[in-house]
Amino acid sequence: MATNKGDELSLMCEELAPELLIVSEHGFNNSNVENFKIQNYKLANSYCRNSFKGGGVAIFLDQKLSFTPLNIGEPTDKDYELTGVKVQTNKSQILAIGLYRSPSGNEESFFSKFEKTLSDLTKRNQNFIVMGDFNIDVLDVDNTTTKRLADLLMSFNLHWSVNSPIRVTAN
Repeated sequence: MATNKGDELSLMCEELAPELLIVSEHGFNNSNVENFKIQNYKLANSYCRNSFKGGGVAIFLDQKLSFTPLNIGEPTDKDYELTGVKVQTNKSQILAIGLYRSPSGNEESFFSKFEKTLSDLTKRNQNFIVMGDFNIDVLDVDNTTTKRLADLLMSFNLHWSVNSPIRVTAN
């Protein structure tokens, strides 16, 4: 039985066995993020906030996978928190990017930095995937922020894969 979020995550990994795991809002800092362990996974790269509590994003990989940490984008606390890795499999390479945007983050800063990151990733001419918590309700297709995200992704020939609620709140 899981007694905390770390235990829940470990149980989920045992059951589903994903090769790649993005954890947003991990809440660690640079001095203790290495202490967060998931059995059979290694911490491949992470971003920890410098000025505020909470937030952050980390990438865990199956311990059998080879990877190289990436320095990518221009992360800033709350607005645009990201980290990345280049994952090598037997057949190919893929760049995996983990991203978190706080609901209180600056939306203009997020979109500006995200566009630059997508441009940089596209120029690398490698397959990539961006995963995380953007705190944008992509199911609300009439929302201007949702439309802006859709337009940005479409301009790079990308799309989101979330087509159902991932969290249900009272609002």
